[in-house]
Amino acid sequence: MKDFLTSISEPFIAIEVPSAERLGHCAKLLAPMLRGGDFVGLVGDLGAGKTTWCRGLGEGLNSQVPLRSPSYLLMHEVDADIPILHLDAYFEHRLDSLLGEGDCERFNATNLLLVEWANHATHWWPNNGLYVGLKHNSNETRTLSIHGDGERGAQLAANYCKLLKNLIPFEPTDV
Repeated sequence: MKDFLTSISEPFIAIEVPSAERLGHCAKLLAPMLRGGDFVGLVGDLGAGKTTWCRGLGEGLNSQVPLRSPSYLLMHEVDADIPILHLDAYFEHRLDSLLGEGDCERFNATNLLLVEWANHATHWWPNNGLYVGLKHNSNETRTLSIHGDGERGAQLAANYCKLLKNLIPFEPTDV
């Protein structure tokens, strides 16, 4: 995970988030910055909080239903202020089949592409977006790191980190 994220960029910030509830709140802060055509990829081990973070983002975008893991269906379409294509890339070979059959044509300027396990099937993702790293710590906290890819990704990362620095009263931590 760490090697993949640092291949995208050094973290703009890495902070310790004390609870799942606070992690969801952190995600909501990003919502007003997003627009159709944006890409947000989440990277982290099982149980790190990827779906919790996505659910918070969905709430921030006024989704009609709570976001849930698309693991076995691979993709959920969610009506929200920005239509969301929420994908799970854990089963890379199955996702390759789905996207190869034409669903990748829906990655357009209308939809937000939100991908859990974004370090899998990377050949499908735009080279311009925001990556969120999540690590579950032994004390039940999560380490959240923000990485930007390309001009739009760097812009989103910088603006998002400004808000996170004001929200979380912790010192930045190592990723």
